[in-house]
Amino acid sequence: MWFKSGELVTSHYLNNIFKNTSQVWSYLSTKSGFLFNHKKIIYPQFNVTEVYTKVNDELFVIDSIRLKLQIEFKYTEVKLKELKSYFSLDDSISLASFADAEFIYDNEKYSICFIKTDEEEKPLTYVNVPNSNEPIQLDYLGELNGNIEKYTINFYENISVKNYEFNTAPSVTQNIPVAKTKKQEKDFYKNGKSRILIGLHENKMFFMIPFSHNDKLITGKFPEPISLFFNHSIELFNKCIEYKGSLVVEDSKNHIVLVNDNDYHLYIQYFTSSVFMLHSAIELFLNSCFKDELEIKYQNDSITKQQFQGLLSLKDKINTLPLFVDNFKLEKNKTCVNIITELSEINEELQNLKTSDTLNHPFLGTFERLLKFDMIKCFDNVKILFKKVNPNFWIDDI
Repeated sequence: MWFKSGELVTSHYLNNIFKNTSQVWSYLSTKSGFLFNHKKIIYPQFNVTEVYTKVNDELFVIDSIRLKLQIEFKYTEVKLKELKSYFSLDDSISLASFADAEFIYDNEKYSICFIKTDEEEKPLTYVNVPNSNEPIQLDYLGELNGNIEKYTINFYENISVKNYEFNTAPSVTQNIPVAKTKKQEKDFYKNGKSRILIGLHENKMFFMIPFSHNDKLITGKFPEPISLFFNHSIELFNKCIEYKGSLVVEDSKNHIVLVNDNDYHLYIQYFTSSVFMLHSAIELFLNSCFKDELEIKYQNDSITKQQFQGLLSLKDKINTLPLFVDNFKLEKNKTCVNIITELSEINEELQNLKTSDTLNHPFLGTFERLLKFDMIKCFDNVKILFKKVNPNFWIDDI
C-alpha cells in the first residue's frame, strides 16, 4: 500500500489505526466477561484515508481493508484509589460505593471504574480505552478457566485435505467415454450417466462433482475423503476448544460455575460433530484397506468386502485387522485399539440416543461420557493406527 505522495504505508501508521479503534477492543468483551491476557484472532474491517494500491504503476484508492489480527489486552495488577461512597442526604445510609484505577500501557492511559450499590451482589465495571467516548461495560472481571495452551491442538495445523487422484496409464484413459459435441453431451446425460467429471493432468486422473450456483456449474478437484473427514474433525475440535477456553468465570474454588448457555451449547455441538467426523475418517480408512477381492473368516463367518463395509461396526473392523494386515497384533496395540473402540461406542450412543418417560434420561450418561472423552489422545492414536495399517497412506504431519 502507498500514500499519494509515493511513500509506502508504514506498519506504525496501520498500528495506530488498529489501536485507536474501539471496535478492536470490543471483541475482547464477551457475554461472560472481558478477556484479559488472552490472545484472540479477529477479522475486523477498517476504514482508511489517502491510502492507495498500485497496479502497473497506477494508484487506486482504498476505502477500507479487512485483516486477520491477533489482539490481546495485557492486564497487570493496579492499585485502587481510596474507596468512596455515596450517602443519603442525612449521611446515615450508604447508597453506593465506587473506586477507579488507571494504568499506562504502550504510552496510552487506560482506566477501570467499579460501581456497586448495596443491593447488587457484583459491582458494575467499566473500561475506558483511549480515543473512545463510550466505555466498555464488563459483566464482571474474571479469569480464564484453565490453561489455554494445555487444551489447544494447534500442532495439527499443518494437516490439510489432499486431492483424490492417482496415476493412470494411457490404456485406461482411452476407454473413458467422452462427449465431444453438445448433442453427445445431452444424450450422455439422458442415458442416466453420472454427471461426475473425470480430469486428466500430467498422467494423473482426478474427479470433479459439479453443483449449480447462480445458473453456473461450479466444480473443483474432489478431495480424498479420509483426509477430508480427519481434517474436518480437527477443525471442529479446535472450535470446540476455542469455546471451552474462552469461558470466563470468577476466581473462586469448590463450586459449580453456571456459564453462558450459548457458549456451553456450542462447546457440546462442536465436540459431538468432531466425534462423528473422526469416526467416519477411521471407518473409511479401514474400508479402503480391505481389498476388493479379499475374503476372511471372522466369528465362523466368511466376510467379503461388501459385508465388511456394511455389516461390521468400527469395533469389529478393528478386531479383524490381524486377519488381513501383517504384523498388526491387537495386544501390542492395546492402547490404540481401546481408545478407538471407546470412540466407536460413544459415536453409536450419540446416533441412537435413548430416552425415558422419567426424569432420568439415559442420554445424559452418553453426553457425560462424551465430555470426559480424551479427544486429543484419540487423535494421536488414530495417527498411529493409520501408520501401522498402511504406511503408504499419508496425511500432512502424520
